[in-house]
Amino acid sequence: MKRVLIALIALSAVVFVGVTTYSVFLLVTATSGQKGPARAETAVRLHFFAVMPHADGRYDLGLRKGMDNAAADSDAAVEVLTYRPGDQYDGAWFMDLALRAKTDGIILMPQEGTDFSKAVDAARAKGIPVVTVGRDLVHHRTCFVGTNSFQAGYEAGRIIVRRVGDRARIGLIIAGETEKPDQQWNQNFTLAGLSNALKEAPGARVVAAGLSRDGILFGEETADELVGKNPGLNVIVCTSGKDTIGAAQTIIDLNRVGAVTIIGYDDDPEVLAFVRKGVVSATLVRNAEKTGYEAVRAIVAAREGKPVSDFIDTGITVVTPGNLAGTRDGSL
Repeated sequence: MKRVLIALIALSAVVFVGVTTYSVFLLVTATSGQKGPARAETAVRLHFFAVMPHADGRYDLGLRKGMDNAAADSDAAVEVLTYRPGDQYDGAWFMDLALRAKTDGIILMPQEGTDFSKAVDAARAKGIPVVTVGRDLVHHRTCFVGTNSFQAGYEAGRIIVRRVGDRARIGLIIAGETEKPDQQWNQNFTLAGLSNALKEAPGARVVAAGLSRDGILFGEETADELVGKNPGLNVIVCTSGKDTIGAAQTIIDLNRVGAVTIIGYDDDPEVLAFVRKGVVSATLVRNAEKTGYEAVRAIVAAREGKPVSDFIDTGITVVTPGNLAGTRDGSL
């Protein structure tokens, strides 16, 4: 009887391991930007994972295109793993999965509310480069590739000085779900850049700021609260595409178009449509393709033992109705 029981226990363990392994394979395949079997057909020199929040905005698609182009130029393959913050299989879980898969490097777009510090430290201990995009982890990553937050804030400030001047009473909508200092690093630099530009209009000042969680409706709620609590507010600066859309819809609903200047972020189709209509005065657009491309190139350089800059600036473009005047659909 004991032998039968032991045999059953052993068989159960084998089945459990097999099912778990197959489930992980299905999960990776389902969330990957590339199908697993298809990537195995061609041998490559390096294999990287990109761990990103689940999203299909223009920035995210451009980022993937840039990574694919760089991988093709570098004899490498990039497997994209997407996660939803708060789920059982969050970004940190996928980071651990990538490490166990013995990847050559990881591109990480961290999301607020998820602690990646242990996973990044584990990668560092194994000599695996971690490059952050979108947001900067600040600690222990190999480098950050993306927009200079100070410059983004400075460009927003320059627009405000030209359009509103000393009369500007500014409200900030800060994208995020947390007030942890490390995760507000980029936002602090954005505010510093904004303040620096506003020196040209000494009477202008920031009167309010609100945190917005992920989603257009949260952007609308934050904008509505900023305007409601600050009757003199005449400028809204956004730090995400969804917040820009939410703020624009709020200003339309309140019949304040023209009375409130909106400085948007990114170039999602809805954002560009509001720019063309004059609801959004200008939007600050990140170079997604260049960011994806340079992130892969940074990992390749690190793997080859070459020096890698701590921060690779991929620039920002100010888009106004004048920039879009010659386009048919509002695309750049």
